[in-house]
Amino acid sequence: MKTYIAWGLISVLLVPLFVGSVAAFLPTVDPVAKAQRIIMMSNQITQITHSVSQLATLTEQLTELKAQYQHLKDASMGQVQALTQPFTQLASQGTGLVSDAMSWKSEFTGTPGDVATAIAEMGQSGTSLTTTWRGWIQQADTVQEADVVALHDGQPSELKDRVVESWKKRREREDKQLVLDLAAADAAAELATALREALAAIEDLRQQTNVSDTALAQAQLSGSLTRGNLGVAQAQVQAHKAAKEAAKKMEDQRYLRDKISDWTDAQTNAKTALQARLTAIEADRDAMRQRTLLGVHSFYGRSFGEQTPTAPTGGTPTTGP
Repeated sequence: MKTYIAWGLISVLLVPLFVGSVAAFLPTVDPVAKAQRIIMMSNQITQITHSVSQLATLTEQLTELKAQYQHLKDASMGQVQALTQPFTQLASQGTGLVSDAMSWKSEFTGTPGDVATAIAEMGQSGTSLTTTWRGWIQQADTVQEADVVALHDGQPSELKDRVVESWKKRREREDKQLVLDLAAADAAAELATALREALAAIEDLRQQTNVSDTALAQAQLSGSLTRGNLGVAQAQVQAHKAAKEAAKKMEDQRYLRDKISDWTDAQTNAKTALQARLTAIEADRDAMRQRTLLGVHSFYGRSFGEQTPTAPTGGTPTTGP
């Protein structure tokens, strides 16, 4: 490009000399034609000068564009080099699961060790915490209604009925609470599963090196689905926890009302029994009074309960034996 500019400048400088020399060697040419040729050549020189100026301007613009292109190229290459590396170098370290650590698990044996193992296997295909606790509860559930009745042999049947009814109510109350506990444990297991799957999905995203628009859009959708699954699992745990707490309060209220009803029935039965007893005492007192009056003799040789015989009309009264 610089060579073109140099030749343009040389042509501007040499053309007048060439015109002068031509004019000197054309003494016999018509002056009018000579003047026209000189004017035409001057116009060409002006056009050449203008073209050289435009060429210089274009050269400067091209230099600036080249510098801008190099700057954009360097910036783009820097971004591409950064994005072609795994996202593990751009994000913080991942969060681990407690169930995958538990270095202290071997310190527990027996049933505590079984609990530790069940917790470590939460969210996996191993024995769940719910299954472990159900097994223990079934092993401990050895008392039946016949055993309760046998403990009160020789007692009145009414007492046996009350004891059995009380045992049934308590067992029913505990079973209802157990249902809620097992549901809450299952919800916690589902949350553990969602956490494990989310951790695997996040690790895949951290290792991503494809920076195409399609890959990034898929990664964004995957992240949204993972957050949605975690939200559902957390909401499920909170829902079962709230249901468990609400059910416990409602069961306490029902138990209180049962106690109040039992107390009212007991008071009514006691009042009825007391009234019957008072009636019996009153009857016994009247009977005793009657017997007492019949058994006491008067000074006249008769009991207070005996009737004094009446004399016949016109005759003399007779006395008793």
